[in-house]
Amino acid sequence: IFVDGVAAGTATVNPDGTWTLDLDLPDGINGTITMTIVWIDENGEQRALTTPLTIIATGNAATAPRTTSNSTQLAPGPDSVIATGPNGELLDSTRNVDSTGNSVIVTAGDSVVRISPAENGRIDPTGRLVLTHPSRVRVTGDNMLPGATATIWVMSSPQQLGTVIVAADGTIDATYAIPTGIDPGDHTIQIDTADANGRALSIAMGLTITTGVLPVTGASTHSHLAWLTLMLALGALTALTASGHRRQRGAPRH
Repeated sequence: IFVDGVAAGTATVNPDGTWTLDLDLPDGINGTITMTIVWIDENGEQRALTTPLTIIATGNAATAPRTTSNSTQLAPGPDSVIATGPNGELLDSTRNVDSTGNSVIVTAGDSVVRISPAENGRIDPTGRLVLTHPSRVRVTGDNMLPGATATIWVMSSPQQLGTVIVAADGTIDATYAIPTGIDPGDHTIQIDTADANGRALSIAMGLTITTGVLPVTGASTHSHLAWLTLMLALGALTALTASGHRRQRGAPRH
């Protein structure tokens, strides 16, 4: 057996013509490899079979984000998206903004990924995802391979945010904190997983991290302003009442 042209193991044929080999693949494989099997048939002729295999790394085996076919990291601009397939080839993908759901939606083939700010973030008027430390993002997806692992990264320098197992209905839903050590600027969130047909799929979407103050996702700004106005009004009323009491106490008696 050869993996990417390198001998990986040998098996001995049993008297009944069958054979079995438990093959340990090299560590760090995450993507497509080529496996070649060379054997002698029942007529003494050498034969060979070569086939591509897609390795979807899970857990601790997913030690690095997938790259494009030219071995560069996926790092689109803050308002763009890139999707790649099993061999690092670019796939047709679209990026849309759901202003009602406060999320960016990426479609690659039949698979869909949504990224939303969960804390200290927003979709700005240009459609970009903007975050401010400390922040969290929610990642959801549909039409993925049940049981596969989805690994979520943040780059420029790759940092793994975490992993999630695709549910039986082909969906993922997880929320991750953005490391506070990441410098302000344009960055990338990347999801490595498998589509519904078991093909390796990577989706990378740009985002921006700023040093400004953003509202925590939750109650609306109008609600906060209403409470602030009410508190100021109550404070003013209390001050006036206290002043009136003081004037009454100090008035001369007739």
